[in-house]
Amino acid sequence: MEHQVTDSNPELKERSWKEIFSDIVRDIEKIVQNEIRLAGVELRQKLVQGGKAGAILAGAGVMGFFAMACMITACVAALHLVVPLWLAAVVMGALLGAGAGGAYLAGRMMMQEVDLVPRRTVETLKEDIDWVKARAATK
Repeated sequence: MEHQVTDSNPELKERSWKEIFSDIVRDIEKIVQNEIRLAGVELRQKLVQGGKAGAILAGAGVMGFFAMACMITACVAALHLVVPLWLAAVVMGALLGAGAGGAYLAGRMMMQEVDLVPRRTVETLKEDIDWVKARAATK
């Protein structure tokens, strides 16, 4: 008994190189568009994270400025009771400089935790390239 193979499914028909190439280009366009969207979403998330750290640093700076202005005045006045005015101002300036250095280091550490590279997008782009290579090799 012989079986005759008939190809009634239009998806299984043999396609021309032009059709295959057109499909590949269309698929690549879709992939690139999706990757661009993913990169945008990922970058927005990372910028929000960096913005929060920046806002905290700015708030700390403003509050610190006013607090220090009050404290400097009070401390210089108190030190002036013991040492000359110029020496009281120098001592307070040195202390404030040390405090500013500590605040700078803390803020810099927070900013270093923000990673602006869209890691997920890079990974999916690598996967997409591998997929396109594998698909091109089978056609």
